[in-house]
Amino acid sequence: MYSDYELAELLKNFHIETARWFKEVFKQDFLKQARTNITQTQYRILRRIKNNQPCKMGELSSCSSVSFGSMTIMVNKLVEEGLVKRMTSHEDRRVILVSLTEEGEKILKEFQDQFIEVLKKRVSRLDKPKKDRLYTVLKQFMEIIREL
Repeated sequence: MYSDYELAELLKNFHIETARWFKEVFKQDFLKQARTNITQTQYRILRRIKNNQPCKMGELSSCSSVSFGSMTIMVNKLVEEGLVKRMTSHEDRRVILVSLTEEGEKILKEFQDQFIEVLKKRVSRLDKPKKDRLYTVLKQFMEIIREL
């Protein structure tokens, strides 16, 4: 039997290993064939903005665990590239909101589609029993993690 601490430790290690694996896949496979010029960090920011548009800069900074100043620099680059637009809130002019431009939406979709293709190539290396097992485990994991 295992304790709650051991389970929490296993979840922490799972997070570390999957983050490392995705970073490796991104660097080794994705960047070689990428047709978009955005970084993994920019992708995460674009995805967060898309899921919360219009998004307050302060909230974007907080949920990304990045200082407001650093987030401002990152968003400025995305604005310069035409992927994000910045506006002030109608309720409070001190609040800056950001949302994706049409180009930002297009680039985000391209990035996601390309990354899925890279993951498909990785998964294709597995034999059928391992694919079945991985599918089942991931589905179960997603169901359980949503309860936490």
